[in-house]
Amino acid sequence: MDRIENVLALNPRIPRHATLQPSSVTKTNKMHWKRNKPKNCADTTITHSVYYSKITFSA
Repeated sequence: MDRIENVLALNPRIPRHATLQPSSVTKTNKMHWKRNKPKNCADTTITHSVYYSKITFSA
């Protein structure tokens, strides 16, 4: 039984369904992980909210 569990641990399951995230969450995550320095102070925060949703896959 342990051998089967070890083999299954090597092949993780891939999510089959998409998760919905608002665009504002996606943009804040992008700003968090972006490596470039902001060009001015206005670029450091998102000043407007976008209410449209995007479909993103989460790992």
